Amino acid sequence: NVPRSSVFDRGACMKFDDVAYPLQERWVEVGSARICNVVRPATTKATRPVLLISPLGRGLMHYRLNLGGLAELGPVIAYDPPGCGKSHKVGSALDLVDLPGQVRVAVAILEAARRAGEVPPAPALLVGTSYGALIALALTHDRPDLAAGMVLSDAAGSRPGLVGRLTTFLLSRESVLFRLGRESWRRGLERMFADPNHPAVTANLDLAMQLRAGPDWPDYVAALARTTRAAMAVRPDGLLELVRDRRTRSLIVWGAHDCVTPLTWGRTLAARLAAELEVIDRAGHFPNIEAPQVFEETVLRFARNI
Repeated sequence: NVPRSSVFDRGACMKFDDVAYPLQERWVEVGSARICNVVRPATTKATRPVLLISPLGRGLMHYRLNLGGLAELGPVIAYDPPGCGKSHKVGSALDLVDLPGQVRVAVAILEAARRAGEVPPAPALLVGTSYGALIALALTHDRPDLAAGMVLSDAAGSRPGLVGRLTTFLLSRESVLFRLGRESWRRGLERMFADPNHPAVTANLDLAMQLRAGPDWPDYVAALARTTRAAMAVRPDGLLELVRDRRTRSLIVWGAHDCVTPLTWGRTLAARLAAELEVIDRAGHFPNIEAPQVFEETVLRFARNI
């Protein structure tokens, strides 16, 4: 557990640019949209690049705790998707929030790191969480030459119940997102964790409320609503049919207490992709945050065999 004070600087009102990132920020232009990313150099002589793809509405800080551990495999790249974090949230960035646009961004980030000599020209391990897992699947289909393997963590599902569909629909409306106050944000965050009292809940809540008072929050909310609508349009079943013929080595990681996408969907993914399945106890939708060491050890063990 990381003390909140070491994760986020506190303040009465913040812009996204005020958030202190753990590594030097870099920028890649995709069209006219600027995308923020960081590269964690390898901590060993290993040279397997790792590309971390964030969940819907979350930026590269989602993987902050995992950058060092996964760097045992090679250089690790994390980025703010369009509409998130310090990346552009208006204009052409909004044209990149659907699945083809997200794949375009991920490819641009990886290729820019290659050109800069920060990662070797070898296929990368793709690690995606929730909507990020679907982006990893689509990237593997479109550019199999870039993917050495996939780690799909608590991937967004195709069969949410009525309550889940209604919740997702409401969160795709800007007017609804603008009305959400501290308690609504807290309830939403608590749903992502097995332990509702996990320090990350309060840390993320505090940050969200500081950003909510800032000048670029309206742009973030508009981009979040649009990204949610794009994610709702994805049909994971069809995507799986396209990808499984690639026979890319895959690992499915799932939080045992995920109430956002149930473990039954994880088992279905594993069966249809002929993938390994690793269930992490005492974790919800974000096992990389609730059980970072177990998550990293699981990924490392898988990646060393591909």
